[in-house]
Amino acid sequence: MKDKDELSPEKVQTPQIVRPLVTSEEALKAFNEYQLLKKKLRGEGDFVEFTDSKGQKKEAPTKQWRTKLTRFFGISVEIVKEEVEYLQDGSFVYKVTARAKAPNGLYMEADGSCWSKTKEKAGMGKDIYHLTRSHAITRAKNRAVLELVGFGEVSAEEIEEEEPAKEIKNEDTYRSKKEYWDKIWNMIREQGITNQEIMNFIGVKTLKDLPKDKLEKVKDLLEAIAFGAIDFKKIKEMTTNKLIDMDDAEIDLILHYEPEENDESY
Repeated sequence: MKDKDELSPEKVQTPQIVRPLVTSEEALKAFNEYQLLKKKLRGEGDFVEFTDSKGQKKEAPTKQWRTKLTRFFGISVEIVKEEVEYLQDGSFVYKVTARAKAPNGLYMEADGSCWSKTKEKAGMGKDIYHLTRSHAITRAKNRAVLELVGFGEVSAEEIEEEEPAKEIKNEDTYRSKKEYWDKIWNMIREQGITNQEIMNFIGVKTLKDLPKDKLEKVKDLLEAIAFGAIDFKKIKEMTTNKLIDMDDAEIDLILHYEPEENDESY
């Protein structure tokens, strides 16, 4: 016998116009708040500059900026699908679907893919499979987060890989303000990381002992730790060298560290 609900007549849905969830004033306020967030919190490596098809210069946010957005908007990001398409020439395309979810329950899914051939030159002597997968995951997560809160921005991973990206030097003087760095240090300490641990990793007793040529890199490191762009415990395991003894390439490797394949903290 059929269930009573199955025997009941279907309710006729009355057509309704899709309306915005907020007023135009509230939408404008949210947009302005996001622009202010970009101005106040952006640092080197957060955005890259590129030229679009019309010859206009624009900027695109990077994975580092996406990480900041997830922290300040309370967004969680997860991978919901992964697949690999192998091509006849032996190369492959890694495809990923990521879901970014806001605290209010709204979410956005986005795809990201990467062709292994684009990683062969940069990945000489490295695991091409991991590099390709990692880039696809980064693309998918960036797109999902930006589509959820980014007001139509294109991420740095959307730019054609053949076009070299130029990092934007932020002219804002916020990095020279004591209040800003007090906030950064507080965010680091909230993660259970002490000042002494940071100084030991850098290789100095105080930042006053830091060579001038390392100052900007140390600022990048502190911001990356504070905003959760890198895991301090993991980067300490990567090397026993002190940061002041590293060259720029070694420091950049730490700042752009990608988790291993079985690590879900992409």
